[in-house]
Amino acid sequence: MIQDNKDIYERYVRYFEEKFGAVELGEPVRNDEFIVKKLSFDDFVVAWSEYKRTEEFLRETMSLGNTLSDAVEYQYRELCAQVLEKPKDFKLL
Repeated sequence: MIQDNKDIYERYVRYFEEKFGAVELGEPVRNDEFIVKKLSFDDFVVAWSEYKRTEEFLRETMSLGNTLSDAVEYQYRELCAQVLEKPKDFKLL
């Protein structure tokens, strides 16, 4: 699992640098409508875990026919911006 996280983090760093250039850890940048910062490995693992848990929760919740509130969708989109992942549209499930 640690190696998986390292691989994902390395991909994140490469994409971050391609998208925003040479940015120091913790330096804020604008990613679409969100302000995000370049994360250290430890901070990234926490954010990535939260992103994956939220995505799994939304997938399960929406597959049951529930409604997605605007606040929860915003939080999910903010997590996606933080870890540089494209948000999925759970309203289409």
